Amino acid sequence: MADLHIKNVSLKKGREHVLKNVSLSINNGEIVSILATQKYELEILKNVVMGFQKIKFGKMFLGKEDITYFNSKKKAKLFEYISSDLKVKNQRSVKKALQKEIKKRIKDKPQQIKKFEIIIEAFKLDDILEKSIKKLNIGELILVKLALAIAKNAQVIVLEEIFDKIPERYKVLLRRGILKLKREDELTLLILTRNVKEAINFSDKIAIFNNSIIEQYGDTKEVYLKPESAAVGAMLGKINVVKGKKEDEHSYSLPILDKNATQIMIEYSKKDSADIYFSIRPENVHVVVDETDFVFPGIRMHGIIDELIFEGSLMTGTINFVRGSLDFCQIYNPTNDVFKIGNEVEVIINPDLILPLK
Repeated sequence: MADLHIKNVSLKKGREHVLKNVSLSINNGEIVSILATQKYELEILKNVVMGFQKIKFGKMFLGKEDITYFNSKKKAKLFEYISSDLKVKNQRSVKKALQKEIKKRIKDKPQQIKKFEIIIEAFKLDDILEKSIKKLNIGELILVKLALAIAKNAQVIVLEEIFDKIPERYKVLLRRGILKLKREDELTLLILTRNVKEAINFSDKIAIFNNSIIEQYGDTKEVYLKPESAAVGAMLGKINVVKGKKEDEHSYSLPILDKNATQIMIEYSKKDSADIYFSIRPENVHVVVDETDFVFPGIRMHGIIDELIFEGSLMTGTINFVRGSLDFCQIYNPTNDVFKIGNEVEVIINPDLILPLK
C-alpha cells in the first residue's frame, strides 16, 4: 500500500469551478473523510479519484507513481470503489469469493489462511460464509464488499455514501472491523460522505469540502474543536458563533452578560483593530448539576434555561443571559434534574476552548 496525494486539482463545468486547487494527502493506513453538503460534490470527487473524469489541471500520485492520467480501468486495479448503490452479480458464497481473491495474490498456503482468518474475524463473517453473496442483506453486503476489497489488496478503498442505508448493528461491525484492520496496516480508506456523525466517528482526518474548495483539512478532533470558519464549524455540528469586541491590544470582550455583570473576556492578540468572531462548541457550555458536580475550571455565569431537547444520554438546549444566549450540550444526569425550562442555572465555560474564526 502507498500514500495517495492529490495536488492542486482544478476542474470547470462551463465557466464555473467545481474543483479549485484541491489538495489532499492520505498516508498509508489512514482513514480520511471528505465531508460535503451536496451529492454532486461527492460525485465530482469520486469521478476524479477513480479516473472517470480526466484531470487537466493538477496532479495525482500513488506513492511516487504519477497516476494523473490513468483511466478508470487502470485505477480500478489500484483502488476499490464501494457505494450504497450495490449491484450484485456474484453467485459464489462469501467463503469461496474471499478465498479466490486471496489465492490470486498470495501463493503461500499458510499466508492465505492467515489473511482469510484476519478478514473473517475483523468483520465477524462466520455466520454468512456459506451464504451466496447475491442473497446478502444491505448491511452484510457492505461488510463483504469491504472484505473483498481487502482480499484484493486494494491500495486505497473509496467509500461513497454508504452509512445511511446500513442498520446500526452493521455500522458497529463495520467500525470495529475497520479499526482492527487499520491496526494491522491492512487498510487505507477514503470516505466520501454527507453524514457528519459517521465522518467524525470513522476518520483519523477530515476534509471539509464546500463551494469547490477544501476549506479545512486536518486531524478530526482538531478540525472539530478549532474550526477556521463559521461555515466549517456549522458543518460539523452545532456551534455558538459570537462577535468579539476589541478592548485593548491583548483582549476581546464577548457580548454575553449575566445578572452579576460577569462578561466573557478572551486574551487574544491581533494587530489590526477589527472586531472578530469566536466559536464556542455547545459541549463547552457546562450546566452545573449540583455542588458535587465535577467540572473544568473556567468562567462561571448564571442564566435561564430557554430551550431543552432530551436526546437519551444527552441533554441539549439554550441558556439565556441578561444579554446574549448560548447553546449547550452535556451528558444527562437524572439523579439531580436541574434541566427544566425556566430554571436559573450556573454554567461554566472554558476560555481555552473559545477560539477565533478566520
